[in-house]
Amino acid sequence: MRRLSLTLLAIAAVLIATTPATAQKRVALIIGNSTYLHAPKLPNTGNDADAVAILFRDLGFDIVQSFANVPASEMRVRSATFPKQHRAPILQ
Repeated sequence: MRRLSLTLLAIAAVLIATTPATAQKRVALIIGNSTYLHAPKLPNTGNDADAVAILFRDLGFDIVQSFANVPASEMRVRSATFPKQHRAPILQ
C-alpha cells in the first residue's frame, strides 16, 4: 500500500510540474504617433498601430487598446491609468 501511495504521489508531482501555469490577463496599450515636435513626420504609424492591435487580438490578448497621434500629456495619462483600469502588471 505504501508503494502505491508513493507511486501515486510521484505521478501527481510530475503532472503538477509539467502543467503550464495559468497566465495572467494579457492586455496591450498601443500608441502610434506620427507627429513629433523635433522630428519629421513618420508615415504609416496609425496603420502600424492598427496592425499590431490586430496581431495582439489574434494572439488572444484579453484587452487591446490602440490610439494614434496622442499628445505627450495624454500618452503619459493613458500609460499610467491603463494598467490600473485593467488590473494588469506594469512590464518594463
